[in-house]
Amino acid sequence: KEDGCVVDMHHFNSGAQSVLAYATVNGSLVGWDLRSSSNAWTLKHDLKSGLITSFAVDIHQCWLCIGTSSGTMACWDMRFQLPISSHCHPSRARIRRLSMHPLYQSWVIAAVQGNNEVSMWDMETGDRRFTLWASSAPPLSELQPSAHSVHGIYCSPADGNPILLTAGSDMKIRFWDLAYPERSYIVAGSTSSPSVSYYRKIIEGTEVVQEIQNKQKVGPSDDTPRRGPESLPVGHHDIITDVATFQTSQGFIVTASRDGIVKVWK
Repeated sequence: KEDGCVVDMHHFNSGAQSVLAYATVNGSLVGWDLRSSSNAWTLKHDLKSGLITSFAVDIHQCWLCIGTSSGTMACWDMRFQLPISSHCHPSRARIRRLSMHPLYQSWVIAAVQGNNEVSMWDMETGDRRFTLWASSAPPLSELQPSAHSVHGIYCSPADGNPILLTAGSDMKIRFWDLAYPERSYIVAGSTSSPSVSYYRKIIEGTEVVQEIQNKQKVGPSDDTPRRGPESLPVGHHDIITDVATFQTSQGFIVTASRDGIVKVWK
């Protein structure tokens, strides 16, 4: 079709409609009403600000936000089907994945290319309010990028303390505690992964949680407790493309990688 390949999709119920929303490489945003043969709505993104790479829909279906290959995050009013705001990452880094923040209605969570950066942006003001940084490069650095990026995000619902699960090209699954960042930890990774700690700081008005590799100590190890498993289970052997959760009698994490492997963690 002239719309091109689908790059991202979401499903939601909107009153009498069951809508499958999808974005295409040629800039179309389409809400397909599964209960009829017609589209509920169609939006057209201007490709001058980059190709659509991901999008997220507000829980009340009032607005949506798209991310592009050139670092633009653009919001659309779904009621009037009009663009309402647009902001760009300082380095114009590719937006890998977008998600809505569970607590702040005007915030989006954006995973961008490089430095395993996941930032939370206030789309009303354009401010980068909170950043998760799992890279040896200086936080918020644009000059020394790490090649690794987050490809999959899961954010907990609004009840309780919000947590974030991330996974991507370094093949590690990270658990981020947004209320108590020092409790964050790596869920799974390679056997050679060093132990890490998490520290909070303010940089140019942005609250940053940085992952720092612990220095190897010679001699007896201390008895300081650490979060997460004592020895990391071996994870994927290729880029992790997505992460999700499901609940039965206990909670499980599901991850999928580029080589077609799906793993379930408990």
